[in-house]
Amino acid sequence: MKHLFITTLLFFMTAFVMAQQTNTIEQYCSMKIYYSIIADGATITIDEGKDDEIMHRLGKRLRDSSNNLIRFKSPVDALNYMGKQGWKLVHTVSNSTDNSDYLYLFKREVKKEE
Repeated sequence: MKHLFITTLLFFMTAFVMAQQTNTIEQYCSMKIYYSIIADGATITIDEGKDDEIMHRLGKRLRDSSNNLIRFKSPVDALNYMGKQGWKLVHTVSNSTDNSDYLYLFKREVKKEE
């Protein structure tokens, strides 16, 4: 009888834990790196699916609070920046035949909006 009670209790506890809903969802974004011949370093654009696609293609670059372009020394510098913002690299896609142009896909957990 004791074993039956413990088994039933464990079953209901497992069902209860699995039925709990999480308060977070996954959010995705893409990052593209642009290199400048004139200025040192590179700039990036980030698409979170909110911006107008035309503005994104015109080069809406990432800026700081003073509206200055944020420049990166290398692709790894840009990836480290995204990591500090809470993003995790999911996939990298080459946009060109010579593999010189990449699109970086990221995700992060954010709280659900009710």
